[in-house]
Amino acid sequence: MTEEEEIEKLRNEINSTIATVTTLTTNIEAVIQSVIASHFSRSFEDHCLFCHLFFGQDVGIFYAKIIKIFKKFLESLYPDFLKQNPTLMIKLEEVGRYRNKFAHSMTPTDGDLKKLIGKKYFILQFIDRGLEREQQIAWNEIKEKRVSFKKIYDILGKLLDEIEKKHN
Repeated sequence: MTEEEEIEKLRNEINSTIATVTTLTTNIEAVIQSVIASHFSRSFEDHCLFCHLFFGQDVGIFYAKIIKIFKKFLESLYPDFLKQNPTLMIKLEEVGRYRNKFAHSMTPTDGDLKKLIGKKYFILQFIDRGLEREQQIAWNEIKEKRVSFKKIYDILGKLLDEIEKKHN
C-alpha cells in the first residue's frame, strides 16, 4: 500500500471513529432527555414539544446541567435504579467529556497523519473552551469506550422502557 493510501485509510478510520463516538454519546444524551420528558408528557407530540422547549439548542442547557437534572430526577423517583447502577453518574460525566471532544474535533492534516501510520494510537485535535487542544488516544481505548458507552445506552434504554410501561 502506498503512503498516500495509508494516509487515506487512517483518515477514514479516524473520521469513522469520530462519527461513531459522537453518535453514540449524543444518543445517550437523547435517551436521558427522553427519560426526563416522559414524566412531563404522555403523548408523542407533547413529548417532542417538551424536549424542544426544554432541551432545544436555543435554550442552551448544556450536557453537564442535563446530567445534574437527571441525577436529581433519579434520586427522587428511581433511587433503586441508582443503587443498582452506582457508577452510572460518573460514567455519564465521562460520556460528556468524550462527546465534547469528539463532537468538536478536527480532521488531522496529511502531515500529521503520516506520522501516525502504524501507531497504536491517534491524535484527536479538538476545540475546548475556545482553544485548540489535542490528545493522544489509543485505538484499544476507543474500542473499550464504545463497549462501555453501548452498555450505558442499553441500561438507560431499559429504564426508559420501564417508565413507558408504567405510564401505559
